[in-house]
Amino acid sequence: MAVFAHWKILSAWTVFFATYSALAIGYVPLLRLDRTGAAFVGAVAFVFVGVLSSHEAFLAQDYETLVLLFSMMLIVSFLVNSGILGRLDRFLRRAVTGRRALLWTVVVASGLFSAFFINDVVCLVMTPMVISLARHRRLNPVPFLLAVAMASNIGSVMTPVGNPQNIFIASASHVPYARFVAVLAPVSLIGLVILGLYLEWAFRGRWAMVGDTGETLTEPLPPPPPIRAYVLWRTLAVLGAVLIAFWIGLPMAQVAAAGAALLLLTRRTTRRAVFALVDWDLLVLFISLFVLTAGARKVGIIETLYAQMSVLRPDHFLSFSGITLVLSNVVSNVPAVFFLGQVIPGLPDTESFWLLTAMVSTLAGNLTLIGSIANLIVVEKARNKVSINFWTYTRVGLPVTALTLGAGLIYWRLIGP
Repeated sequence: MAVFAHWKILSAWTVFFATYSALAIGYVPLLRLDRTGAAFVGAVAFVFVGVLSSHEAFLAQDYETLVLLFSMMLIVSFLVNSGILGRLDRFLRRAVTGRRALLWTVVVASGLFSAFFINDVVCLVMTPMVISLARHRRLNPVPFLLAVAMASNIGSVMTPVGNPQNIFIASASHVPYARFVAVLAPVSLIGLVILGLYLEWAFRGRWAMVGDTGETLTEPLPPPPPIRAYVLWRTLAVLGAVLIAFWIGLPMAQVAAAGAALLLLTRRTTRRAVFALVDWDLLVLFISLFVLTAGARKVGIIETLYAQMSVLRPDHFLSFSGITLVLSNVVSNVPAVFFLGQVIPGLPDTESFWLLTAMVSTLAGNLTLIGSIANLIVVEKARNKVSINFWTYTRVGLPVTALTLGAGLIYWRLIGP
């Protein structure tokens, strides 16, 4: 029995570090296995080697997090299916004139939309629209695409439903929606201003499209998509009711699920069309990470790693911020928050550290291309038309993260919790 127990612990450490190494690299060498696939294989391996039983893996799931994430995806999907977002390109071509106005419109729109909808979905919708707007004005699309990715991260700091890691934090910490917004909204708004000003400075003299002849593109606008008024107004009414319920403190997962279920009771939109916009990869990643963290906690991996971290004084907000910053850019911010979520309950003033994690992990997502799933969505969605490599992103992401996170930490020290 002792040999078996030793083998099980050794296997657990091997699987844990192999999986997190794959999360850090972004794929498994020699295999076509991405982060989600690697996390799933690691979770299955934990069960296969006996670290967790199937029943324990089932119980490891935080169903409030999963229900809240899935339900918000459904609500946003109904909004997309109403056709209103497809009209934004046409409206902005006519209403927004000038390079500066377009940049700030992209920053504000991406940031504020991401505060109320999951930022990954905002990036999916905004990326092709921004490319179209930039090409129409013969502008270099790179700064505008960077604005989409970075503003969506900064804006999503503001609320518990702005990004996947905040959804996990809200479910695990039970910090009220209104409290979350009151603490982190100032950081988010200041960060958006910093981002806009820095992009204006960083791309001075480089706004024109490469090979520009000075002519304005005059290709005809595509016909606008039809707006399905009934679906639109019904979705906005449900979304408004859900946000009000969040604000007054009703259970977020149950409220979001009720809103999504109500929207599904319709003959105007098919379930297939709604479910097509759900990010199933992200849900599988969450399910797999729940199993991995439960197994790591059971065999003492989390406790051992935390003991090694103790020399860094993780109970101090600056040291904890540094740890969060590094982890978020080594394995991406969602896996980093899952790991940190296992040690935060042992820290003093738990609520403050949960909120600090939401702020730092999200702002740290702007540092490098792999820091946030939203960044990867923008780059992958734009790949066929615009190339943004790791260093192109990091040259802007590094100073933006330093400025916004620096401002956030000063705010935290002076007037934060």
